[in-house]
Amino acid sequence: GCGYHVGGDRMYAVRSLLQPVQDVKTNVVVLPYDVDTNYPQEAINWVQQYDITRSDLLKNRVLWSESSGLLIFTFSDGEGRPVAWQGRNFGKKYRTKWFGRGILEDTFVFFPGNPSRIEGIIFVEDIVSAIKLGKVIDEHGLSWRAMPIFGSHISRKRMSRCLLLMQNPCKMMFWLDRDKASEAIKFQRVAQSLGINAYVTITDQDPKELSNGNLYTYIK
Repeated sequence: GCGYHVGGDRMYAVRSLLQPVQDVKTNVVVLPYDVDTNYPQEAINWVQQYDITRSDLLKNRVLWSESSGLLIFTFSDGEGRPVAWQGRNFGKKYRTKWFGRGILEDTFVFFPGNPSRIEGIIFVEDIVSAIKLGKVIDEHGLSWRAMPIFGSHISRKRMSRCLLLMQNPCKMMFWLDRDKASEAIKFQRVAQSLGINAYVTITDQDPKELSNGNLYTYIK
């Protein structure tokens, strides 16, 4: 009667998020057998160039596997079980720079974690950028969270699943490299079709390569 209307896409997302717990299947993945937090100096030197410390690695549940030569970023479900992981390769076992297991798109990673609803989500391409951006967000007491998309694509499904994590009106920022500007604009339009206030930030460098002061300026 008052003219209020909720779009069909949003209601679909709500129904999906409210499905009974017994209908949700968690695909637990296995970590390498020798994971620990004895990070080698090579890995420490690599993260320090992005102003990330050993304490930050511990806080974000990052592990080291000597047998694999991987610095492993883990992603867990609500009960602490690993559902996916991505490792930065420092060894010779794997040929690629990054190696992982699990469906990364199904992970919901916030830095730092907070069970309360948030003002918005900033999507970035990689996990290290998310951690560094999350530090800046935390230091300034902002009600945003950084989430990696593990590349340069984010699906409509994942955006929909984020709706109930945020306050109303929902906000999203897509922060990609300059060569992904057209993709970022496409993601913005998809988010807007879901009733989300969406923004695009394009920089020549990844967020992890910018200073903390510049990161805060972009967020503001």
